[in-house]
Amino acid sequence: MSNESKESPYLRIMKLGRRLDNIPRFSNQPRIKDETVAAHSYNVALMVFLMASEMVELGYLVDVGECIKEALLHDFPEAITGDIIYPVKKHDKGHMNILGALEDEMMAEAIPDTLPRYLRNLFIPTTAFENSDEGLLVKFCDMCELVLHAVSERRLGNQYFNEFICKGLWYCYEMIYAEEILRRSPMVKDMIMGLAVESHEFTEIDLEVVDVLCHLEGIRWNV
Repeated sequence: MSNESKESPYLRIMKLGRRLDNIPRFSNQPRIKDETVAAHSYNVALMVFLMASEMVELGYLVDVGECIKEALLHDFPEAITGDIIYPVKKHDKGHMNILGALEDEMMAEAIPDTLPRYLRNLFIPTTAFENSDEGLLVKFCDMCELVLHAVSERRLGNQYFNEFICKGLWYCYEMIYAEEILRRSPMVKDMIMGLAVESHEFTEIDLEVVDVLCHLEGIRWNV
């Protein structure tokens, strides 16, 4: 019997999770300060915890615990696959479906069979939580955290991250425009406007950021 088969399934999961602390994001870009997948997941979880808690106070039936779980696990398959860069994920819908199926298959092999079923079901399928208010909040916070990191990297002098700032801000705007639940959140409004104002300082993308700001100011916020 191999040592791996004797290993506690709980210990095995934790070891998989710790791999995320060694996987840098933006692996195809020049970087000044690495952000690991583990750090990103923590930051998304913190942001969505605050946002979901606010939503509950506003009267929405949002499950805060579910939001935190989804945020912590949304990139967990990368412990197996490594960082899969955004252009690959979003190249087309067919590729996304293939990638999702591949992640599920690899996760099913990696998650120990001896782990209780209710815990295995937290990890597989990897896309189980996408079509819900909780999944929406995680998706929004995921993109906001990307912009936050891109702004930090740009302030260190890395102009390669200008594109991430612009595309991230537009993506957030499109989500806010489409989803009323986001337009009712004071935190969403304050955070996205704050990110756009901070990005305004980078002269080479100033005009595009001003365009984003104009669109954000034109939104009918219901806060």
